[in-house]
Amino acid sequence: MNKVLSIIIPAYNAEPYIERLIQRLKPQINDKVEVLVVDDGSEFLYLAPYDWVRVIRTENKGAAAARNLGIRETTGKYISFIDADDLVSERFVDYILRRADEEWDFMDLSWKSLESNIFNFKLKNDSDRLPNPSVCTRIWRRDFLKGAKFNEKKDVAEDEEFTRLLRLKEAKGIAATDYMYFYRTSTPGSLSKRYRNGETRTKRIAYYWPVIREEDTELLEEVTKESKKNEVVILAYENRVPEIEKYALVVEPRTTWAHEARGGRTHLIKLIKENKMETQVVLYVENIYKMGGIESFVFNFCNYMAKYYDICVVYENIEQNQLSKLRQIVRTQKNNRKLDITCDTLIMNRVGDRIPQNIHAKQTLQMLHGCKNEKLQTIPSGRGKIVGVSNAVADSFGAEDLTVIKNMVKTSEPKIPLLLLTASRLDTPEKGQKRMLALAKKMKADGVPFIWLVFTNKPIEGAPEEMVQLFPTSHIENYMAKADYVVQLSDWEAFCYSLVEALSIGTPVITTPLPVLDEIGVKPGKNGYVIDDIETFDTTALLDIPSFKYTYNNSTQITKWKKLLGNTKPKGNYIPEKMVNVIVLKQYRDMELDRVVKEGEELEMPEDRAKEIEGAGYLKIKEA
Repeated sequence: MNKVLSIIIPAYNAEPYIERLIQRLKPQINDKVEVLVVDDGSEFLYLAPYDWVRVIRTENKGAAAARNLGIRETTGKYISFIDADDLVSERFVDYILRRADEEWDFMDLSWKSLESNIFNFKLKNDSDRLPNPSVCTRIWRRDFLKGAKFNEKKDVAEDEEFTRLLRLKEAKGIAATDYMYFYRTSTPGSLSKRYRNGETRTKRIAYYWPVIREEDTELLEEVTKESKKNEVVILAYENRVPEIEKYALVVEPRTTWAHEARGGRTHLIKLIKENKMETQVVLYVENIYKMGGIESFVFNFCNYMAKYYDICVVYENIEQNQLSKLRQIVRTQKNNRKLDITCDTLIMNRVGDRIPQNIHAKQTLQMLHGCKNEKLQTIPSGRGKIVGVSNAVADSFGAEDLTVIKNMVKTSEPKIPLLLLTASRLDTPEKGQKRMLALAKKMKADGVPFIWLVFTNKPIEGAPEEMVQLFPTSHIENYMAKADYVVQLSDWEAFCYSLVEALSIGTPVITTPLPVLDEIGVKPGKNGYVIDDIETFDTTALLDIPSFKYTYNNSTQITKWKKLLGNTKPKGNYIPEKMVNVIVLKQYRDMELDRVVKEGEELEMPEDRAKEIEGAGYLKIKEA
């Protein structure tokens, strides 16, 4: 029988994202819905056997061909395209089905980025429309499509061309005012990422932003890749950052949209003139990461030498915290080929980095931050003086003309910070993420140094650098024993294991005035602190770490359970699952192990599950 809704998911090397999408859809599926995954020639794509998911495997032809095949192979009255690395709301299917009888041609979906707040669009009512919708942010009535197909010769913007084929002015549209679609831009194999890196057939790149902000310059890395030769077009109603014009052409979107800007130039495009920058010293590093020896060198060199020289750090890509630190002491400049940079001395920090053609220097110094090895054989030509950071570096290269200048090291006396720890599932607001951020802010304002280990399944957005966010561990008690405080700032807790576990091993707690505190033995001022109002709480009190004795009697609870359950003699013996040894024939993602298992790997697993995966051809059960 024909379905009401067909969900089509093109997938190419979408692991491990697709399983998360399938799990999000699982509780929403009923007999009115069909789900089709079109595997576009992935190296491997393993989905746990869901009887409600149909998988078609094809040779790699691109997203356009995958979507066309999905249309042909499904029957639903309405069609939804979902990219395999994206997500939808928990109410996605229900919302569409509830409005399926209203006879609309398309539905615009409010959508949100999974990675930033820059690209979010929230619709206000049924007459509101997305300014630049994609094929995934609309639900389509099959009859309305009237045989329209995606252009399989294009690997970028094929959805925009598809939309232009439809007579939308004559169509009836409605809108989902709540966020229904969640979009990801940084998946390594995704088309959008390839598009930005210039790896697609379409070389001109267009963005649409209602407002341009200073931080948006970090997203324009395309123009720094000279080998790609991409032309970047920005469409914006308002440009608050004049310096943004160094990075791209700027368009006011009065009569043109992004898909039109990818064609020939229009009268709305204004070309930005080249700028010049002069300085004494340029430190050039193609990529500056969050931490590492080169990163420490750059920071310390700038910190100590900025009093003597005009220094500018020029980069292609940089981690945001590093950029914030450097901006406090020296000039920084994201490199772009429209900017002509001249300096007295250019310092190259990585041997493998090429000197950009737009940087001109009287002399070039090559830093050696590593000893000679199979990956570091020769120093590129075009360098002047060579500087090694140790005698070991100089000896490894055997260079007589190499100057040794040891790294400068930050020598200020550090404050001994408090070590805080939180182990909590932070995917719901009631677990106190906002209070945690507020407490961190108040401690910094009060001058209380701290490091906060957060073991959680969902990172806290906007967390300060003092918060070290970690994956959950089964050995959390070992970390609790080393912490000064265990913190739990929930709205409510039925019991709160983490507080009891902390007190049981002698670690005081910081918490909110939960009703259960008296029951579990939290005593304010003696074995912890109870914070009602963070703004008025003097966090310097936390420097006086309580010492206490605490006991929790599990035997009492065991006795109560035995009394409640009655006869404790088992009626039958538990028979454990039969385990078998298997050998992996081709790599796949094992959902129980939560990792990719590789060809030739030997595993032990329950026999029933092994037979199921063996039937799919991914492994073979070894003989006993």
